[in-house]
Amino acid sequence: LIADFKRLPERPSKQILHDAHWLPTQKMLVKLRPGVMEFLQAVSEAFELFLCFACCTDKDPKDHTRPTRDEFLHLTHEVATIVDPSRAYFGNRIVAYVEKATD
Repeated sequence: LIADFKRLPERPSKQILHDAHWLPTQKMLVKLRPGVMEFLQAVSEAFELFLCFACCTDKDPKDHTRPTRDEFLHLTHEVATIVDPSRAYFGNRIVAYVEKATD
């Protein structure tokens, strides 16, 4: 896990946003773990890295506890831009697995 995700109110305070990335479309805060960029730099010299995401989408579109498929795919790209803005570590190696919720 390279980042913490937390759902927040519509307009979070500046103190909450310090050293974090606000995703207004998701009402979500992404805060990278300490040392993650140094870690990615070190391991990228020895390994080919992939950024992987997995999500179970809503079965009921009115239930907003889980993202829809499109919201999740959008979130995937937003987080990838935060973690690797120049695509130096992951390039286009981003995997997003979406599973439909069942009863």
